[in-house]
Amino acid sequence: MIWIVSHDAGGAEILSSWARKNSSQDLAFVLEGPAVRVFQSKLPGLRIQGREAIENLPPDTAFVLTGTGWGSDLETEALRKANAQGIKTIAYIDHWAKYPERFTTERGFHPPDEVWVGDEYALEEAKRHPVLGKILLVPNPYFEDIREEFRRKQELAARSDGRGLRILYICESVSELSAAKEGFSSLVGGDFEAVRRFFDWFSRTHPNQIVESVRLRPHPAEKPDKYDSFADQRETFPVEISRGRSLVDDCVWSDWVIGMTSMALVVGIIGGRKVFSCIPEGWDNWRLPHREIITLRV
Repeated sequence: MIWIVSHDAGGAEILSSWARKNSSQDLAFVLEGPAVRVFQSKLPGLRIQGREAIENLPPDTAFVLTGTGWGSDLETEALRKANAQGIKTIAYIDHWAKYPERFTTERGFHPPDEVWVGDEYALEEAKRHPVLGKILLVPNPYFEDIREEFRRKQELAARSDGRGLRILYICESVSELSAAKEGFSSLVGGDFEAVRRFFDWFSRTHPNQIVESVRLRPHPAEKPDKYDSFADQRETFPVEISRGRSLVDDCVWSDWVIGMTSMALVVGIIGGRKVFSCIPEGWDNWRLPHREIITLRV
C-alpha cells in the first residue's frame, strides 16, 4: 500500500496527477485543506482518511508520499511519524525555493528517505543542499496533464477580434501563509502590495495600451472574495475575478500571465504565454529560476 499525504494546492496538483496515473496500485489518502478539492476533482469517490491514520501505519505500507506545503504541519508530521515507524518516505517538492526549510519544524529537521523533483531547475536547486539526501528527478505528472489540456483547448486562444490585452494575475496566499507559518511575518500584506504595484507599473509604463480585462485569480487557500475590492475600485481598466474556472482555461483566455512566485506562472510558460514576475521588495530569494519569466522592476 502507498499512502499519499497532502495539504497545500501546489503539491496536491502533482500528487493527485501521480495518483491518477498510478491508480492500479493500492493507494490510501490522508488529505486536508485545499488538497481535498484538488484530489476529488481528479479522483471522484476516493476515500479520505484523517491524520490519525499516520499514527500507526499498516505493515504492508510500501512507502509514504507527501507534498511539501507551508500551510499545515500535516506533511512534515507524516514524514516524522513514518520515519519513526521504519517506513520509507518520499516527498515531492513542487517549487524551486527553500528546500531544507520544508522539512524543518519546531520538532527538528525530518527529511524523507527520497526527495522527488520535477524538472532540471528543481534538480539543480536540490543538489545545492546535500542535507536532503537522495534526490530523484521524476517528471512532473501535473505538468504532463497541463500540456495535454492546453493541446485540447488551444483553439480557444486564437483571437482575431482586435480587442485589447487580456491579463491574468495569479494571486498568492502570502498573508494566510504568514498567519499559519512562524517566521513568515515579513510577508504580511505582500499579496495585496504586489497587485497594487503591478497596476501602478502598468498604468505608468503602458498608458496607451488598450486592456480588455485584468483577471485576478485567487489562490485556492484564499477566500474567493478576497480581491473583490480591486474589481470594485479600478477605473483605469476593467478588473474581474476568476470564479469557477480552471487554471488552464484562464491561461488560454490570457495574453499575459502575471504573479509573484506561484507554480501557476510555469503553467503560463507551458501554455506559451508571456509571463511576468512582480515581487515586492525583500522577496529576491523567492524568485523563480525559469529564463522565460520576465521580472518586473516595480
